[in-house]
Amino acid sequence: MKNLIASVLNGNHRVAREQAERLIREGAEPQSIVIDGLAVAMTQLDSKCSVDDFDLLQIMLAGRCVLQVMDFLYGPDGSAHSWSKGVAVLGTIKGDVHDLGKNIVKAVFSGAGYQIVDLGVGVSPERFVESAMDTQADFILVSSLLTTSLRNIMLIRDLLPVDIKVTILAGGAAVEQSSASDLNVDFAAANVFDGLRFCDEKIGIAS
Repeated sequence: MKNLIASVLNGNHRVAREQAERLIREGAEPQSIVIDGLAVAMTQLDSKCSVDDFDLLQIMLAGRCVLQVMDFLYGPDGSAHSWSKGVAVLGTIKGDVHDLGKNIVKAVFSGAGYQIVDLGVGVSPERFVESAMDTQADFILVSSLLTTSLRNIMLIRDLLPVDIKVTILAGGAAVEQSSASDLNVDFAAANVFDGLRFCDEKIGIAS
């Protein structure tokens, strides 16, 4: 497992996938590869990337490794994903078509053991709610780079039926100057690992 962790931290996606394939051949379970390999790499990366020293390039390269491994383990759409910490609906909010931040969140959360339902970009508040209900999601993860799209984030909670309990997180450059109460969400994440720690704490996993 050490070689897989090292390849993810080094950003070598080909080696990361090869290591995952080797581990499967040797009898490792996919869940173990996620928990003892990918999640450990994400934790180590988190410890290196404080809010003031955020290495975006390293995170992007590690994220590509994670997605390569997850694609191998569970298929490109995650349909073979029989285990997860929880289900999270993810997308870039309507009014914004940037996907870099969303893709980083997908990689980091997938590597940490969450099942991600990726709705893409330009996602309406109604679509977030609809997908969360259809998938019985634990979390809604909203990405936004443009401040003009913030008003759409604020609408999501009010569209949720009162009997649907789902935690809403928002993140991205547009969110940095806003609070959770401003956005009508449960948490405004400073970065992807800040959001991950919140979700882990929410489901009772110590960071």
